[in-house]
Amino acid sequence: MASHCGFRLLLFFLAVAVSFAKKTTNPNIVMFLVDDLGYGDLSCYGNETLKTPNIDRLASEGLKFTRMYSQSSCTPSRAALLTGRYPIRSGMLKGWLLPFHGPSSPAQTGGLPENEYTLAEMLKQNGYATGILGKWHLGFGSGGKYLPTRQGFDYFYGIPMTHIATCEPSAVRNYSALRFLFVYISFTYKLWGGLSVGVVLIWVFSFIGKKALVYLHLIMLLLSVTGYYILLDFSLVRSQESCLLMRNDDIIEQPYKAENMTLKLTQEALLYLSEHGNNPFFLMISYLTLHSPVFSSKYFEGRSGIGRYGDALMELDWSVGQVLQQLKKQGLEENTMIIFLSDNGPFIFEPDGVPTAKGVGGSTGVVENSGGELVRLRGGKGGLFEGGVRIPGIIRLDGVIPPNTESRALVSLNDIFPTVADILNLTVIDRIIDGKSLLPLLRNPTEITKHHDHLLFYCTTKSPPSMLVGKYKIHYINPFRDGRCDGDVLQSPIVYDLTDDPGEQYPLPAEETQEVRNQATEILARVQTTLPESLSSQLDSLILPWLFPCANFPYCRLESDVEDEFGDLQLPEIATTDEKKINK
Repeated sequence: MASHCGFRLLLFFLAVAVSFAKKTTNPNIVMFLVDDLGYGDLSCYGNETLKTPNIDRLASEGLKFTRMYSQSSCTPSRAALLTGRYPIRSGMLKGWLLPFHGPSSPAQTGGLPENEYTLAEMLKQNGYATGILGKWHLGFGSGGKYLPTRQGFDYFYGIPMTHIATCEPSAVRNYSALRFLFVYISFTYKLWGGLSVGVVLIWVFSFIGKKALVYLHLIMLLLSVTGYYILLDFSLVRSQESCLLMRNDDIIEQPYKAENMTLKLTQEALLYLSEHGNNPFFLMISYLTLHSPVFSSKYFEGRSGIGRYGDALMELDWSVGQVLQQLKKQGLEENTMIIFLSDNGPFIFEPDGVPTAKGVGGSTGVVENSGGELVRLRGGKGGLFEGGVRIPGIIRLDGVIPPNTESRALVSLNDIFPTVADILNLTVIDRIIDGKSLLPLLRNPTEITKHHDHLLFYCTTKSPPSMLVGKYKIHYINPFRDGRCDGDVLQSPIVYDLTDDPGEQYPLPAEETQEVRNQATEILARVQTTLPESLSSQLDSLILPWLFPCANFPYCRLESDVEDEFGDLQLPEIATTDEKKINK
């Protein structure tokens, strides 16, 4: 009898061991990446104005990070997330040439270099189905060479660039074929006609004198470059036709209808799960929300009572809940790793520092300082104060990560790639990976309190304007310009103690920070030796009109053949006019 009980006990422990091994070697992965979600937007991170019950449930069933960091804007953060490397290594940063924050146009020649090794490529090579839904923003390129389907994803449904103001239904810029042809002709004229005219002018003005000739050419160059950028800005960058919705490499809407995009992504996610649930899969749901201009569908309009941003946040939480419910319905919940992240802090200020209109401003959140006081994080998207780079981060994996736990360790988006590699028992040896595997921390979040000892924040291909060294934040450029992370180097860096002063209000005296500044200098010098001698910005690549993707030239307008039908989704009733008035 005793031996029989012992045998049953042995079988039980073997079953537990096999289950644990399965969860830590080949779990499915669902990653939610929200655009411009603030650290304080979620109720599990302190939002007392609006509840986000589905995302809160993720936090209660998994691990919540309180010091998860991103880069300060979309493209660099997404590059870091998918490669595990600082964006300076892939050139996914601003340089000095173009005034755009991008890649801004699908006609731009740059993007995530093809020799970068992405998380999707690694998983695909190890038997995973890989899909991305939503925003890409890592380039389009000639012939679509930078699209997700060329970077390891089997399936792509979403937008190749970013959500911009002209993608709103109320946008009025609509130049269509005439606009496109005008830019094309004007560029061609400047390129070839300008050369021809230049040859003639050199001959004519050679009789006047060299000085006049130099002045003439400088004026011509200035007018040509200025006109070129103005045309690009109002045509191929800020046009409705840049609002592309794609399925794999094909345009299916040009421009897309923004108000239903969260519904569409949710529907696509449920369909993807139903089709790929029998084999390991990686599904990345990269929401367009809460990027400005903020939108929500008619089902959530007016529901929050706090404006458009609140409505969009409610719809986001609903969408996460729909996906979690589908995983449970298919029996995939226990063996699926859920990762929830934002790409940077909330969009709060216009470039000139004026608060945004329409209530489109998230919360940077409040954190507790060493004295137990609640302090609001400073800054927002685009800047290097904590409000721009500290983001919500949640990971859940049943049976591996203890539920309802919290970590104050210093972690970043760079860590997701090496964490997945560690789970798959893989080692990437042909390139430098700046992230560190979170797996030990995930298993013992209450015991492991230290992860990174430093993190770097990049903005351009120059030296990092800001960095973290333990509890200290060091700013090498003027950080007080809202929404900007580039500028002149300070003669003496500004240093904050984030334990005592997470709101970055009280710079420490220079004599008290010499040791940490010396340590930072050594770190920067060490990192510099690992970078190539010449660095180029993919975001400064040229915008060439003939690369602009057009679904049906010369109109560049395509409406979907399929009406938006969301009958499979569990949607709330549309709020009545009286309810909306009460909310307002």
